[in-house]
Formats: sequence, C-alpha cells, structure tokens
Amino acid sequence: MQEQQFPYDVHLYDRRFLNCFQRHAVVFMKRLGIEVDWLFYNALPTVGDLFQQMVVENKPKYALQSRYFAEDDLALLGVRFHEQKAKCLDDLLPIIHGQIQAHGCAFLSGDVYYFAHCPEYRSTHAQHVVVLRQANADGSWEVVDDNAASVLCEYRYPHEVIEQFFQNEGSRRMFCLEWTPVQSPDVEISFRQRHQAFLDDFNTDPWFYGHLEQLLDNPLASNTTKFRALHDVFTLLAGSRNCFARYLEMTGAPVAAMERVGLFVQEASVLKGLMAMAQITGKVRRRDLIERCAALAGLEADYLRELRLTRTIDIAS
Repeated sequence: MQEQQFPYDVHLYDRRFLNCFQRHAVVFMKRLGIEVDWLFYNALPTVGDLFQQMVVENKPKYALQSRYFAEDDLALLGVRFHEQKAKCLDDLLPIIHGQIQAHGCAFLSGDVYYFAHCPEYRSTHAQHVVVLRQANADGSWEVVDDNAASVLCEYRYPHEVIEQFFQNEGSRRMFCLEWTPVQSPDVEISFRQRHQAFLDDFNTDPWFYGHLEQLLDNPLASNTTKFRALHDVFTLLAGSRNCFARYLEMTGAPVAAMERVGLFVQEASVLKGLMAMAQITGKVRRRDLIERCAALAGLEADYLRELRLTRTIDIAS
C-alpha cells in the first residue's frame, strides 16, 4: 500500500482538537478558498468542560462537544453540510461523483476495520470519516485520510474495500457540502462580533488546574483510565488554543495575549507528552506534572485579561 503525504497546514489543522470530520472539512474547505480560520474564534472549550467530558464522563477525545463548528457559524461562510444516507454504497455513487466534481471531495463515513493504513485494521471496529477524491478507470478510489501519526495522506483502495468500509458501519451515510461564496468584509465583521460576544460570556473555572494531584490520587479509577483521560484533556487544551491563536493572529490581537496563548499551548503540549509517557510506563513525574498544570491557570487568566482589556479600550474609543 502506497502512502503519500497530502499537502496542507499540518501544524494548524491537526487532530489535537479537531475530530476526523472537522479536520477533513476545514482542510478541503480551505482548498476551495473558504476562509475557514474565522471559525476558530470560539475554539476555546473551557477546562471545566474538558474535565467534565473527558474525566467525569470518560468520553473519547473525538466525542468532545463544544461550540466550535456550529451550523450558524458555517452559514456565515456560505457553507452547509447535510447527511445523505443509503442502504448500499451504489445508491450514493451519483451524489459522491457530483460532490467530487463540484468540490474535489466527498466525505464518506464508515468502519476503519477495513482500511490497511489504520491502526485498527482487522482488529477494532470504529466509526470514521474519510475523503474520496477521485474514482479511477480501474474501479479504485483515491482516498485522503490520517496515517498512523494522524497526518493526512493519500491512498488508493479498490471499490470493494470502500464498499466494506461503508456497508459495515451502522450509520451508512456521507456528509454533503453545499457552498455559496460570500463577501469577505461581511464575514470578518460578523465573526469579530461573534468573538466579542463569546468572550463576554466566557467563564472558566480553574479548579482543574489546581487539583490535579487529587485526580491522580482518585481511588475510584485505575491509572490506565486516569492517564488516558488526562492525556486527552491536555491534548484538547493544546490543540484548541493552537487553533484559537490562529484567529487572534488574523485579527491583530495584542502581542502580549498571543504570546501567552503560545506559551499555554507549549506547556499543555508538554503535559500531553508527560501523560503519553505515563501511559507507556505506568508512572508519572508527579511534581513536574502538578506544577506545570497549576501554571496553566495563570497563563489563561493573563491572556483572557489582555483580550478583555482590548475589548474595553475598543468600546471606549
């Protein structure tokens, strides 16, 4: 099986924050010239929400519920996605070909068990979304999807494998893209207004940052469960703030705020790495972990203060 890396911004559009469909969607919308980075104005899930979903509810990272990628935000870009379901893949082929002709992509849902490039190949069943790029004369398909390192690559698969992928996952659906180009100045104004409303309503409880030791000592969960959940929290913190930083860059946010967001991303990434190592070794660098986590609270308070100060000055002027 040949694997060739697909050209896109690997650092920005990664899987730390975006789930498989969101990442595929923003990458291919960007290729169409859609200003998808405006969507990152609210890529700032609170640490309380992450703690509740990843630790308390023990959700997998890809199942995170947040305000990012909402239908009304997509509508500001002239974009709408809708599901199309069918009993068999052949029933969707006219729609798939139409999507590829119109947009250069078709987003197909299925079961990763059947793709040789996936770590779950022939071992685990899991719902996933891939991108179909082209149907070849020999019946094979050009597919874009994550490799083992979560980097988008191009693959070629026979029709039979695509059919197995689709047929053996219960939803049997694809996501269709509709796009009507809109005026850029109107888009920027609308997203700036939404960002300010979002920031005005943003309330985060820093409890998690100062209580990591209690979570590590929790006797009601195994180390395996705790380490995985905490790894996901730090992954999502790093990934979301990395995307949020892109929005700040677009809008000329204060340098001090952008620097602190950048430091936050770096520190959260270190914590992510420490928890990844803990999952392998079964041990944690406890003091380092606790101190670094507590420091995140200060960095977040600092950049939020800087952004709100800018908002106050804007209103006054």
